[in-house]
Amino acid sequence: MNFIKIILLTFSIIFVEGVASLSAQQENVCYLAVSIKDQSTIEEKAEEVFREIKIEMKFSNGMQKNWEQIAKELEFDSVKQMINVHKEDKNWNKYKEVFNKPQKFDQAIFLIKKKTENKFEINPSLVYEIGLSLVSRYITDVKPLPPSGIASDACIYNVLVTVTDDKIISTITAEDFNAYGESKKKGEDGVQASILKALYGSIKPKRFQICWHTHRIKILYILLGQF
Repeated sequence: MNFIKIILLTFSIIFVEGVASLSAQQENVCYLAVSIKDQSTIEEKAEEVFREIKIEMKFSNGMQKNWEQIAKELEFDSVKQMINVHKEDKNWNKYKEVFNKPQKFDQAIFLIKKKTENKFEINPSLVYEIGLSLVSRYITDVKPLPPSGIASDACIYNVLVTVTDDKIISTITAEDFNAYGESKKKGEDGVQASILKALYGSIKPKRFQICWHTHRIKILYILLGQF
């Protein structure tokens, strides 16, 4: 009986210690919140670009396609717009014959309308992943905010990314931490550079690691204050 009591007591102690350890781990969990503020005044318009493409001039049943159908395939808003774009192109003489006598061709080369994405647009999900990775690497392990919310006294690191016309500014704040960094780079590259600059200025013991992370030539940029 004494042996059984000892076994039960041992398991009880282990269980209590495990619960206490788990509770302590939960209390020490830190979370990350990232927000983006757009203060830029310059609106970057998507750039229209065109490339050549060969399309069928007839349907599979042999019937001739009308110009409305062809304009739709080439992603133009109207036949008039399609014709004007081709007229303004340096290769108009090549396209002109097709427009004048479409029935002569089974296939023909046209310009197709495409739009490039705004090159300065920032992806919020990617920005969050950048912040999560860098804060976890150089400050402390952080986790995404749970859908259920967190306690008012929970450990939380706030990353604010501010986009202006000529630079990206990142601030990192927590109860005992405050960092600021900026970069003239655009997009996600600028976000990463500004966060690294903030960390570099606030965590002196890890400056060498941060420099190594930013790859060779960027070390010089940091030291010159241009990164």
